[in-house]
Amino acid sequence: MALELTSQFLKIATERNFKATPIAEAFGHPLLMFEKMNGDGLPAISISAGIHGDEPAPVWTLLNLLESNFFTTAANWQIFPILNPSGLERNTRENADGVDLNRNSLTYL
Repeated sequence: MALELTSQFLKIATERNFKATPIAEAFGHPLLMFEKMNGDGLPAISISAGIHGDEPAPVWTLLNLLESNFFTTAANWQIFPILNPSGLERNTRENADGVDLNRNSLTYL
């Protein structure tokens, strides 16, 4: 599921002129950042989702926002859509090592 969603994000974000940057790999899953820089002096907005694998609604919401072209040129955007892909795969709050990323984010990579 996480790999399929990552592929969907990659396809749609690329179509919307976002640049995809791999930031790490977690348990065989790529962690991607999608960035859209629209100009100097604009507000910078960073959105993350998917830190709890048992809470997929924010991940799906980000995907729907991308599809609907929500991310306007009025800001510079950074999106981190799936920060816990192993938890998403297993529908659990923790990553594959049993670490709750919301409580201990320094150990998830």
